[in-house]
Formats: sequence, C-alpha cells, structure tokens
Amino acid sequence: MAGAPHRRYYPLLVVTEGFPVSPFTLPLVRDRARGKDLLTGPDVAQLEIVDLVELEMLEGLAEHGGSSIVEILRAKRHGNLADSSVRDFILLELQLQPVRPARLDSLWTSIFDIIADTLGVPRHQMDVE
Repeated sequence: MAGAPHRRYYPLLVVTEGFPVSPFTLPLVRDRARGKDLLTGPDVAQLEIVDLVELEMLEGLAEHGGSSIVEILRAKRHGNLADSSVRDFILLELQLQPVRPARLDSLWTSIFDIIADTLGVPRHQMDVE
C-alpha cells in the first residue's frame, strides 16, 4: 500500500507509584516481554514503565507547548537515561520542570478553596504551587 502512513506503537505499562523502575528492573521487564514474544513487532517501540505521576508530567509538558509523549519517548530511547524512569529522564536529563495539567489544576484549586472556606482562611494565604 504505497503512501500509507507508517504507524509506530509506544507501549506503556502503567503501574502504581513507587514501582522501582531502574536500569536493572526496566531492561529485565523488557527482556521478559521479548522472551514471551510480546510487543516485538518492527512497528513497536521499546516498552516503557510509567506511573500516574509520570503520565501527568507527560500530559503537562505536551499541554503547555513542550514535547509530545511520543517525542519524549523517542528522545528517552536514545538518551543517557534510556533504562531509567521517565521521571528521571524528564527531570535529570532534559532538565524540565513539568507543570500540573489544567484538568488537575482546577481540581487542586477547588480542593484548596473548600479547605480555605472551611477553615475561614483567606484563599491567597493557602496558595501552593
């Protein structure tokens, strides 16, 4: 099929926060998946393990004009921290400081509004970044 767009899949294993993604565990999980012939096609990128905080970091970067999730995953594959966590890659290698995605920021703000109202404290005294 000439001219058809080439698709590439970027598999993410989403785990709970605190899963020990490291240069030891990530290659081990990747090797085990490969050994079971999982996620091994020519159109499949390396498996990455992320937690919800890292997904929010990726979302915040993309939402605020930074790199897309795919761009970050591509760069990570060729970076010095390719076998480290996505969080370490973003914070240490790319030296980025992602901001909270807008959908979460409004929730965060509304929670502090409720707390400030309940405590009778002016909202501006509770601002937390």
